[in-house]
Amino acid sequence: MNNSCKSLFYKALMIIVLIFFMTAPQIQCQRLRNRARNSKTGMITWLEWKPLTCERCSGEKTTDCGTCNGGRKKLAVKCGECKGKKKAACRDCYGTGKYVDPFLLTRCTRCYARRSIRCRACGGRSHLMYTNGKKGPKCKVCKKKGFFKCWVCKSKGNLTLKQIKGATYETATESQLKKQKNLLKPVFDKLNAFTGANEEKKKSFFRENDFNDAMKAMAALFPQFKNEIKQVKKMSASTLKFRLLNEYKTFPGKYRETAARAAANFLGVHLNIIDTCLDVISKNRKQAKRNKERKPAPGNGENDR
Repeated sequence: MNNSCKSLFYKALMIIVLIFFMTAPQIQCQRLRNRARNSKTGMITWLEWKPLTCERCSGEKTTDCGTCNGGRKKLAVKCGECKGKKKAACRDCYGTGKYVDPFLLTRCTRCYARRSIRCRACGGRSHLMYTNGKKGPKCKVCKKKGFFKCWVCKSKGNLTLKQIKGATYETATESQLKKQKNLLKPVFDKLNAFTGANEEKKKSFFRENDFNDAMKAMAALFPQFKNEIKQVKKMSASTLKFRLLNEYKTFPGKYRETAARAAANFLGVHLNIIDTCLDVISKNRKQAKRNKERKPAPGNGENDR
């Protein structure tokens, strides 16, 4: 390679490296809420949310269906996510083509943005399986469809976060954030106590009364979870009719556990945001104290005589 070619090669390499470093922060943080620190005061501020084009779908709003792998995976029934069209709403941007503000919306914790829920009785096969692996009767729980429409997000793929009255998460005061946390944390602890997340592994999710109590408290905060108790009871009763097949008697507990974990995960998103915002406020308070200590007292300046 002669000198001129080497020179062109290194110039091209430098341009590629520069482009990478210029775009890297955007690539890594475009789905998160960005913060900036003032170089003079050291104080942290939240940057304005600027929706960027979704990388997964390139702004097209749809991608190959994740459930049937764009039609390449053969299912026993019509795919619950894409309805047999092979293309489904993008799970990352919820079919909008741009990333949404994570302080306003989050992925549905019940269907994980699939917009449908696979039938747990038949596993999406539309028929039940015997213990010996042989094909059983048609599934009456899902009525041979294999999937249900997500009843929590209403097949939108996302859930709206509970906002703070009179403020946003990034503008809220410390007292407002703590009030919001005190509202959500007891319900979060109830759900975790039910699922056994905060204790040793026990089959605690069979406690029906505890489930009803926790989910009613959740539904009081988030009406979209109100239908969970009804749906779990309905599907559990239907599944129990097939209790002679492959341990289906355990399904009522599994239905309740899945529902409670979805609710707890949704609350967990809120609590993580609140803790992050409180952390920013705490750091700014400490920084303000340091700034005040560094500031020279009146009358002690060099020019004062």
